[in-house]
Amino acid sequence: MGQTTGKAAMRIVRSTYDKTGAPFEVGVLISCDSRTQLHVHIAAGKTTFTTKMQ
Repeated sequence: MGQTTGKAAMRIVRSTYDKTGAPFEVGVLISCDSRTQLHVHIAAGKTTFTTKMQ
């Protein structure tokens, strides 16, 4: 990823399931830039992710 060894990073894995409980989507987000803010909003039936560069 072109980063210095030992630099902090964040990894988020999001799995989405259908009404029967079967997984149908997986998303992986890796952020290693200290200038990025990640905002996660979790509500019943909906989760949103937004990022903001500083």
